[in-house]
Amino acid sequence: MRKIVAVCYNQKDNIVYLPAPKNCYTFFRDELFKHKWQEIAVEKGIGPETKLFSHSRNPRERFIKGITQILYACYVPIEGANEENLEKILEKDNPLEYFALYNDKLLTSFNDVHITPIVNYLDKYITRITFIPVDHPQYTCNELTNIYFKENNIDIKISELTRKANKSTKNKLRVYELVKQDIANREIFYKEHIEPKLKMDIEIHNKSLLMI
Repeated sequence: MRKIVAVCYNQKDNIVYLPAPKNCYTFFRDELFKHKWQEIAVEKGIGPETKLFSHSRNPRERFIKGITQILYACYVPIEGANEENLEKILEKDNPLEYFALYNDKLLTSFNDVHITPIVNYLDKYITRITFIPVDHPQYTCNELTNIYFKENNIDIKISELTRKANKSTKNKLRVYELVKQDIANREIFYKEHIEPKLKMDIEIHNKSLLMI
């Protein structure tokens, strides 16, 4: 199972942003790079007094997005480029049947970083991390992240205008909808074989929703 290897570090304030794949990490990492944060090895960035934060998402939604990413990457290694092969698959009846990787083994392996439970990926740091939800019902993740920065005296403010539109291509969104619907159609399978592995992630996310 994959473990975290690098973090986004602000030496001045001794604070680290930890990666959580499919939880807007790339967007916020790139924003922090603009403010002189650096990406360094995890063992060099995290000391006993270092503040840690990351983002959380509804674990079911993150799982579906992760499976989508795995399937999409099989046909489109570079985002948005050469999507003809994927187009042909999506034109067929029951297109998920044509994704060789899409089976119960993929759905229950949790070996890919995009679906590995956050509690396992972030491992020994999990109890020290402040999680900020990306899907709060009242506030955007930018707003909540800015509140966290203010509370910790970090001189950064991310404007709502900098929040990039979802880069997902039309085909990737179609794959997402197919996976989402298939999981919904197999609710018993999800409840028995997937949700139990996400139990701690669900607890972490529910707690993050109470941050404000």
